Amino acid sequence: MNIHCDSKFHKNSMFFNLALCMILAIALGCSDSNDRDIQQRLDRTIHELLTNNTKDGDINAALALATPKTLENPTIVYVRADTRSPTAVVLYVHWIEKYPTPNALLLRSSKTGYQKVFTFDQEDIDEQNRDAKAYVLFYSVWRLEYPSEEWKALEQQLQEGEVEAVLLRDGTPVSNIMKVELRQKDTTSSPNTP
Repeated sequence: MNIHCDSKFHKNSMFFNLALCMILAIALGCSDSNDRDIQQRLDRTIHELLTNNTKDGDINAALALATPKTLENPTIVYVRADTRSPTAVVLYVHWIEKYPTPNALLLRSSKTGYQKVFTFDQEDIDEQNRDAKAYVLFYSVWRLEYPSEEWKALEQQLQEGEVEAVLLRDGTPVSNIMKVELRQKDTTSSPNTP
């Protein structure tokens, strides 16, 4: 039996396999490098919170469980609506992610049908992008002044029942769903918690 090997095919096959191996090696190397960068920013975020003695259990717990893989998509740590001021409702959202991708927050209530989108202003987005160079924890804040219609609607929804929040990217939900925590005048909080 005579086996014939086409040397041109063999050479092309070798080059193809070599090129494929090089592409895979580069891709895997970039992936490891990317994971290292995310892990370094995660470690820096944790260190910064410990250094500043931040005692927010929600944030600390979320960061303790975070890995480069879990940071692929945004995870809301908390959403708080603070009604302790007589002149405004202040809405806070904190989330973790490898790079900030949301551009809005949706509040909704299945009980009442309420839906309201709060968009991030360009200043927030710019600050989040600057923070992403060193950290994996991001936030945005809205202040709804009394007696605006937005303030009245949100205040009513918060009093009537459960309001949920989800982060949006161009109108599409991209995060976990989180119940909005209501902070009222009689609620006490630590000085490090908004």
